[in-house]
Amino acid sequence: MFAWDVQYDDQDRLLNFFWVDGRSRIDYECFGDVLIFYTSYRLNKYNFVCAPFVGVNNHWQNVLFGLAFLLEEAWDEMIKKGNLHNHEWLQDLYKIRRKWSTAFNKDSFCIGILSTQRSEYANNVCHGISKPTSSLTDCFLGLEKILMNWRRNEQDEDYKCSQSEIVPVIKNSSILKQAARFYSRKIYSIFEEEFIKAVGEMSIDFVSTDSSKYIVNYIEKKNQNHPWVVYFDATEGNIQCSCKKYETMGLLCSHCLRVFKQLDMAKFPEKYLLLRWSARARQVFYSGYLLNSQRSNNFQSGRGFIFRNQVSRFAYQMST
Repeated sequence: MFAWDVQYDDQDRLLNFFWVDGRSRIDYECFGDVLIFYTSYRLNKYNFVCAPFVGVNNHWQNVLFGLAFLLEEAWDEMIKKGNLHNHEWLQDLYKIRRKWSTAFNKDSFCIGILSTQRSEYANNVCHGISKPTSSLTDCFLGLEKILMNWRRNEQDEDYKCSQSEIVPVIKNSSILKQAARFYSRKIYSIFEEEFIKAVGEMSIDFVSTDSSKYIVNYIEKKNQNHPWVVYFDATEGNIQCSCKKYETMGLLCSHCLRVFKQLDMAKFPEKYLLLRWSARARQVFYSGYLLNSQRSNNFQSGRGFIFRNQVSRFAYQMST
């Protein structure tokens, strides 16, 4: 399953190089719903751009989907062909190219990663493998060490999840027990923080007559100018908050959990347990029986809760 591709110029000089191993391709099939691609790191003796494809697994750890080394000649070629050397706006745009970012869609699934964090994830890869005197061989030897470390850490977490049970901070909470049985340890800790915030910090300021709309705010009203609006359809079991945490991260927010508490619900709808965050996510995805059916339903529901970047997926698959 190892794959690589090389592009040369008309003088047979290396222009671009792409690499992906078999494990990385499996990682992409399991956790490729969000792909972080960063091309602003240049630090090797050939002056190539180091461009990793990075993702996040069910333990909130980095996984590498692939790596490219690119020569940044396309911009210069465009300027030359278009005779745009004196075009002030284009020159200024190029100077700030490190700050370019794709416009965020608040309903897009991005596992809660901000644009600034994307570069940090990528730099964690590049800084560890590429130095001013590094050859491509040096870079890939460094990459091998990073991957071994990442994959060892994932195996450790998989083992801990399989050998120990999560003990909720509120032992009699049925909602926390439900989450503890499903999530990985790291994701459960994030969920538990939201639950504690819901119980201890949030209050319901308004409930509509049909109990479908709730206004949620801090108890101490420190943020009273920015309350959150939660809509709940008891018939369908659908809940949606104006903060969009579930839409972007796949985890219920403290505001939704506060509404569930208001309604004395012992459990929340299982549709909001996103498989990619479960302790058994890799095992289930790798087995294949959910790759084309339930996984699609979880990540691309009819209501558009999870948005998958089809362009990124197509580009990755074409490369491999």
